[in-house]
Amino acid sequence: MKEKMDDIDYLKNALLFAHPSTGRYTPKDTIISQLDELKRSVDSDAQSAAFRLEIARIVSQMKCVHTSVLRGNQGSRKSIRKMGPPSIMPVQFFYDGTDLWVAKSYFDSLKMIEGMRVDSLDRRSVSEIMDRIMGFRSGDGYSPVFMQTMINWKVNFSSLYKAYYQPDSIVTAVLSKNSERRIVRIPFAQTKIPATGKPSQDLIFSTPNHRFWMDSISGAGVLRIAAFNPQKKVNRFYRNIFNYLSEHEIKNLIIDMRWNTGGNIHEAEKLLSYTVDTTVFFTLERSKSALGRYTTFMSNYLAFMNFMKRKVISFARRYRQGELFILEQKTKPQKKNRFTGNVYVIQNGFTASSGSFVSTYLKEHVQAIIVGTESGGGAAGNNGLFYATSKLPNSKIKVRMPQYWLNYHLIPDKGRGVLPDIPVRYSIDDIMRKKDLEMVEIRKLIRQRS
Repeated sequence: MKEKMDDIDYLKNALLFAHPSTGRYTPKDTIISQLDELKRSVDSDAQSAAFRLEIARIVSQMKCVHTSVLRGNQGSRKSIRKMGPPSIMPVQFFYDGTDLWVAKSYFDSLKMIEGMRVDSLDRRSVSEIMDRIMGFRSGDGYSPVFMQTMINWKVNFSSLYKAYYQPDSIVTAVLSKNSERRIVRIPFAQTKIPATGKPSQDLIFSTPNHRFWMDSISGAGVLRIAAFNPQKKVNRFYRNIFNYLSEHEIKNLIIDMRWNTGGNIHEAEKLLSYTVDTTVFFTLERSKSALGRYTTFMSNYLAFMNFMKRKVISFARRYRQGELFILEQKTKPQKKNRFTGNVYVIQNGFTASSGSFVSTYLKEHVQAIIVGTESGGGAAGNNGLFYATSKLPNSKIKVRMPQYWLNYHLIPDKGRGVLPDIPVRYSIDDIMRKKDLEMVEIRKLIRQRS
């Protein structure tokens, strides 16, 4: 019990003194009271799964997409290569915010339940289950869409259900559809998720994380970015795209950033330099804190080396303002082949960090039309850039924490993601039919404009 108390006190100090946005969306007193309540209520030892989940729930109250309890070895690529895939329900679920549905089965024996609504699992109602699971992770600020989108990604719901409820080898599910009702026993089994098939589009340019093609229906260029990364080929990739758009006089550009949780902000700046007519500007801010006392040596060393690299080549100005250390970052717009047509951005709850940075910049500076759902990343700014790991001394639970607050200086911070101009809401029928409602809406809008 004493080990658990010591870990909670250590986490309290780490969140209060090392995190750049403590109190931004959840008051400090609330965080402190929740940690104190955890001391009194959780009777499990520091090594238990229940304690780890409670730590994750409180860490999520920071309302920061980058602050989370890191997963253990189970489920890592190294573990999967050695031990095989973990045992999970071989089912992909879809949560629409109210109901839970079976979207896909990876076993032929369970194909008959696809498209059915889940009424209960092991006699637990869906509302009861979701009330617990939805607190596992958070987007930036208010929006719950990050966690909702996370649940819908492949077998994440199965993994979370297993972590929270520790079921036996079989889950009893009550399912319904119209007047049909089924009671199905879903096994936990090692499940290999099929790799995503090759894209059906005729790609013009591509990298491992980027694809560009022309939409045959609307005539628009489509740029899909799965993640931002520092690859050297990326600069050439963007030059090729915007040279192509200029040469072919393309008037509409669709930037698809669904499932893009961010990455290298240098690349995000590069993309913006081709699409906005102003200097891309933001600041990185953090207060003076005892960061090194609550984070591991190696994570601090890596963050420092990354900082020194960027300090030498990037930051325009460094200064102190009151209790804050501030670094300025500026990127000038491209003079050649800068796109001046209509920009449409597709986003979902997983669009965060550098992804939501691009969305909000395009929305504010070129009046880009945002289609989809609210982003999981903040519209006014987000934590990020450099990261450190805080390891609780007894349980060895690792908590990832960003070191800076990125202030975009565009809009007031209301604790919301980037709001869509055209909201899109999927039903289970849309999922089963593999519809792309965002592209449908954009094609309709392009047709109206032309």
